[in-house]
Amino acid sequence: MGNRPNRALLIFLFVTAPVFFSDCLGTNNSVDRSGQKAQQKAGWSTPITSVNTGVPSEKLHLEGAPDSIEGLTIQQFVTDSNVQVRADAACSECHGWANEAARLEFCEHVSEFLCTNQDGAGPKPQVLKDVLSDWKNRGCPD
Repeated sequence: MGNRPNRALLIFLFVTAPVFFSDCLGTNNSVDRSGQKAQQKAGWSTPITSVNTGVPSEKLHLEGAPDSIEGLTIQQFVTDSNVQVRADAACSECHGWANEAARLEFCEHVSEFLCTNQDGAGPKPQVLKDVLSDWKNRGCPD
């Protein structure tokens, strides 16, 4: 009995070691202390939600627009001419280049997009500016 390891200690180490070591190595940024996966922020291929943007659902659906940006990815609402998140037009109707835009190409256009009256297309809704500005500030992740 003197040489047997303490069972409770072994269980504790087995459960906590992966979290401890991954935190120390900086590889566990998306897991909180409860072990639940953290909500991934909106991205080119990651859907926009009220949880990952901090914007209430009702503000993610612009007045008069057929589609809400909630549940869509940035890629979908930028490149798909069948998706219309504004009341007046789909993004690619006014910005022809958007139809074929890849993530990094669109990332280069975000700063222009944030201007109030880019390409004569009228003011951009603030919620779109906020979502895209956040995305750009995070390095335009997928």
